[in-house]
Amino acid sequence: MINLLDINFSLNDKTTQIILICVLVALVVLFAVLSIVIVVLKKRKSAVKEISEPVPEPEADPVPEIETQSEPASLPVAKIKTEQESEPVSEPEIKTEQESEPVSESETKTEQEPVVVSVNTEEEEDDEEDVNVPEEEEVVEEVRVDEKTGVSFVVRYRKSFTAKYIQSSDVNKSYYTMLKNALLSYKKVRTRLGWGQENFNFGRVNIARFTMRGKSLCVYFALNPDDYAETKYKVERSESKKYEAVPCMYRIKNRRRAKYALDLISALAEKFGLIKTEDVNDDYYLPYEETQALIDRGLIKETILKKGEELIPEEETFEETAVAEVEIQYEKEAVKELIRQQSFEEVKEKQREEVNVSEADEIITDEVATVLIEFRRNTKREGRVSSGKKGIINIDELSENFESGETVTLESLKEKKLLKSNVAAFKVLARGSITKPLIVEANEFSIEAVKMIVLTGGRAIKIK
Repeated sequence: MINLLDINFSLNDKTTQIILICVLVALVVLFAVLSIVIVVLKKRKSAVKEISEPVPEPEADPVPEIETQSEPASLPVAKIKTEQESEPVSEPEIKTEQESEPVSESETKTEQEPVVVSVNTEEEEDDEEDVNVPEEEEVVEEVRVDEKTGVSFVVRYRKSFTAKYIQSSDVNKSYYTMLKNALLSYKKVRTRLGWGQENFNFGRVNIARFTMRGKSLCVYFALNPDDYAETKYKVERSESKKYEAVPCMYRIKNRRRAKYALDLISALAEKFGLIKTEDVNDDYYLPYEETQALIDRGLIKETILKKGEELIPEEETFEETAVAEVEIQYEKEAVKELIRQQSFEEVKEKQREEVNVSEADEIITDEVATVLIEFRRNTKREGRVSSGKKGIINIDELSENFESGETVTLESLKEKKLLKSNVAAFKVLARGSITKPLIVEANEFSIEAVKMIVLTGGRAIKIK
């Protein structure tokens, strides 16, 4: 036996040093390889353990999220369980897949995701924009500017139910037709169209009502909303006294809800003992129309506002077209009155003690001067115009013969001998200058005369 102690190793020998270095490098490499192998084996073991475990049922947290998008609250959970029960995954199958191709954690997670997606895509999403729309009649306001005078004012639009229906989507119109036919298929159920809604009556009892809120058709039923709490129908209770007879409100936002509304109509029929007749298949489609066309037809009402207050009182109902035409004409007169008042405010800043024709023409446009003319109806027989009895008076004559703030009338001109006694009407013309504010009541004015009168703080009143 060789005695190793007898062997004399010299660390100074280069060969010995090289051998030692090679041994150390080999040991380091071996240690690294073993570490890598151990880590890989641990990962593979954990992956196999995860897959071999039974797939857990979905937790309760995601369920509310699905409920906001789907109609019945219990549907998502039931569907997920059914899919898991119908296709169970056995352990042998998992092991075979594991042997052929390893499954990573990311792949395991993605296998569970389609279950949730399939539930979301089955339901049609609700339009959440309509939730905050008030039950009372919707009002739209816009700011308008008069093209001639540049004066701005606020216009309020009140749309009738018919106008909202005409301007709604074709999908809404199909829901409306289906539900209206369903209600009218029962004996003694009649419909009555109002300004803001459509009522369905059984005799004298109001059993249902249609309105438009935002983009959705809303149906109010004479049912108790508490009977449908926490059900797939998701009805809402109306707190308004206006809907006291029909407090159960249901928004028709998609095809599923339209079908559920048919169930509520059946419940309504059972409550009131309605007798079903033959099916009604009438077509109630109305093509889309622009807002101005609906205004002209009296289906949209315009109201003029000034500083947030209405100049024209609103009516609760607006069903007769003839009445609509009268009120719209009245509101157009109110627009003119509003423009006239605002024009007076603008001209007031430009007033002066004395003004001549050329200056007045530069300061005020003809359009503004026309708006500033006031009107008064003359009911006196002796003041009515007859042929051959018209007179003319100039502005400078009025300024010379009347005091500041005086009212110029036909009678006062005759008293001052400025017009003959047989004159029944007169016209004011612009000439020279005016140096004081006067209130002039005449049958006619030249546009320049009106400018001179208002620029000195006076008023031009035309007698009709």
